Parts: sequence; structure tokens; C-alpha cells
Amino acid sequence: MAAQALTRIPTQIKQQHISRLQSSFLAASSRFGSYNFREYFIRRTNEKFERDLPRLVGAKEITDQTLCDVDFSTKERLNSWFQDAVQELAVLERASAMNRLFEAPKLVVEGLGNAVIEGGGGAGMEQAQGGGGHPNKPGDTIRSPFPSSSQSSS
Repeated sequence: MAAQALTRIPTQIKQQHISRLQSSFLAASSRFGSYNFREYFIRRTNEKFERDLPRLVGAKEITDQTLCDVDFSTKERLNSWFQDAVQELAVLERASAMNRLFEAPKLVVEGLGNAVIEGGGGAGMEQAQGGGGHPNKPGDTIRSPFPSSSQSSS
């Protein structure tokens, strides 16, 4: 697991450490069997490293130079952020392993290609009866496609 390799927090965090942590997050996120969880954690990872980290450091681009130029309090916050991220990575890896143990069938959006969609959409019985199950004209009744108990006896 990648989180175990990152348990030693470096004294001076460099761009290489952050890149390795980000790729570990993306790898762990990609291992989720569930499409919704996988896409959510990939999106959160991108937000964490592309939006939140630059705000923390106060620079648009994270380089070794920008990491060296930050003041002491920012370095402390960066070290704390990095430690928290390593712990989050360990949790994410455990969660993805558990998710793979109880994997459900793939969704249509995952590219099955030839999935058959049945029912719904309002194009079935509701549409045939004037939309939404309402009679076509006042006084008309809606006939059920299923025989009632009184119809089946005759």
C-alpha cells in the first residue's frame, strides 16, 4: 500500500513528495469498484491538490522554490496538511479494498454498451392514456392493462 511507503514524513516537503502523494491518492481512488465512489474520490483528490494546496501555500503553482519560500507558519500548516493527507490516504485505501469486496454489477454509464433499458420515462402506459395516466377526455375512464377480478371471472 502506498500509505505505508509515505509513513515517514519528510522534514522538508518537496514537490516530488506532493506529486507522489497525489498519484497515490489517484491510484487508491481509481481502485474503487463502485463508479460513484470512484468518481467522487477522484474529484475530491483533484480539488485537494489543485485547489486547496495552492491556497494553503499561497501560490498558483507548487514547485520546490515556492515550497522553500513560504514562511514558518505556512510550513507548519503544510506539514500538518501533509500528515493529515497521509492518514486520509490510508483510510482511502482501506475503503477501496472494502468496496471491492462487495462490488455490485456495473452501471450503464460505465460502458456496458448494450444494456437494455426497460420501462420508465413516461413513454409507456401513461403516454398511451393521455399522459401521466389522466383520461383523454372528461368522462373517459382509464382501462388497466391488467384484468381485474371481475373481468377475469367472465
